[in-house]
Amino acid sequence: MLHVLLSLDFVNAEDQRADFYKYLEGKYWKKQAGVDTVWTITYEHKDQLGFSEVASNISDILLAGAEGYKPDEITYVAQIGNAGAIARIVKKKHGTYGVFAL
Repeated sequence: MLHVLLSLDFVNAEDQRADFYKYLEGKYWKKQAGVDTVWTITYEHKDQLGFSEVASNISDILLAGAEGYKPDEITYVAQIGNAGAIARIVKKKHGTYGVFAL
């Protein structure tokens, strides 16, 4: 199983952002709550995709999205690996900062 964490900047296409997000959701990406523009997806072993195929798939999806939604650019960083992402928040609770799961 390969897990992917994707952070992206969708530049100068604010009126298209909601539709672009729906496009990503239609490609099985999940928007992570509590952070700006971070998405995850899991590729099961049955998909028989390796690192390079997953990296190419991400590029293909974002290229098609750019062609469809016309941002000035999409900048992204992806982490591909065997462990899923963790989501945490650092906040003050009862007067003391702590780290909590989202």
